[in-house]
Amino acid sequence: MILLYLFISFFIGINIRVNIILGLIEAIILLALFIYRFRDKRVLLVLFSLGVGVGLSFIKPSYSYDTNKDFIVVEVKENYYIVSHFYERLYVSEYGHTHEVGDILSIRGQKFDFDFTTTESSFDFAEYLHNKGIHKRLVVFEKNIKFSNPIKVNNAKKRFLAHLDEDTKSMVQSILFGGGSNGDTKELFQDLIRD
Repeated sequence: MILLYLFISFFIGINIRVNIILGLIEAIILLALFIYRFRDKRVLLVLFSLGVGVGLSFIKPSYSYDTNKDFIVVEVKENYYIVSHFYERLYVSEYGHTHEVGDILSIRGQKFDFDFTTTESSFDFAEYLHNKGIHKRLVVFEKNIKFSNPIKVNNAKKRFLAHLDEDTKSMVQSILFGGGSNGDTKELFQDLIRD
């Protein structure tokens, strides 16, 4: 059982850079459960494992720019996805992809620095990715799916939304899935908040 706690604490430590608040909450809950269950000095092992994970999350990889590796998909959006190889995370821009979190891809490609442009008072996507521990984008030359996650969340979401008209679809997608809101939906949300 102690090995399970060590693995979980290491995993939380590695991913704490993705979302610091959520990571800290997970770490506190894990430590509270461990202390409640064992009440001895083995909590130092869990703290050490958590610390090693946090330390590894801040290491900036310096691999060569050409890559031919197996990656696991760790985050999926409509027009991009994030892949990970050990502790290196890379941004891949691909509109209309069908990947799910947990897919394992064999990718031959090349890494580049971010070249996003930022206008004044707008969202800095490169900084957003840097805060999540992603420092390079990956341009894919060749890709093979080694393992496809059998749980197709995005397909189920698309099938669910396909039965709705455009206004309802936009609102439901904004509320349930956190995206796809148009200007009318934003105005409706603002009106609801004001009332």
